[in-house]
Amino acid sequence: MCGRCDRHRGRRPASARPAEAPAQQATPKCDWRDVGNLNRSVAYAASAMDTTNGVMYVYGGYSDPSAQFQTQSAISTITFGATLTAGDTKVAALSVSGAPDREALAGVYRPKGDDSAIYWIAGRNNSGDTNNDVYEYKIKTKAWSRLATTGAFGDRDEHVAAYDPKHDVIWVAAGESKA
Repeated sequence: MCGRCDRHRGRRPASARPAEAPAQQATPKCDWRDVGNLNRSVAYAASAMDTTNGVMYVYGGYSDPSAQFQTQSAISTITFGATLTAGDTKVAALSVSGAPDREALAGVYRPKGDDSAIYWIAGRNNSGDTNNDVYEYKIKTKAWSRLATTGAFGDRDEHVAAYDPKHDVIWVAAGESKA
């Protein structure tokens, strides 16, 4: 035994030792800010954030939960200013001719330059029936259209969705489904 190397001193070489746990990270700070109210009373709406332009779109829902069920087809926007405070945001209603009344739906933003769009997925209609349709709202042209879909996607409401830019797909999960 030479007594100078790890093997002969009875210690494992550094490459064979378990890695040390990383230092504990500080708890992230959650800074809530009130950015103002929509121009309408709404519950069970969907939202999607246009991160390119700093605009949040809020679609559908129903008004006054204590009143008779009234599903909406309205789209409101909240444009965020630099300070993200109520005084620095602008709320507006958009004209959405041809949009269906919906609530309990999901929405996602897909950034694609001039083809950037918000996708509104499934939800419940005025009769309370669920559906599986997908609508696209083109931001640049403000055009609204129903998309043809393929595959097995049952009627669904109260679900979530997210856009995956790496694969250019929208993932939909959970919710209540009739499929």
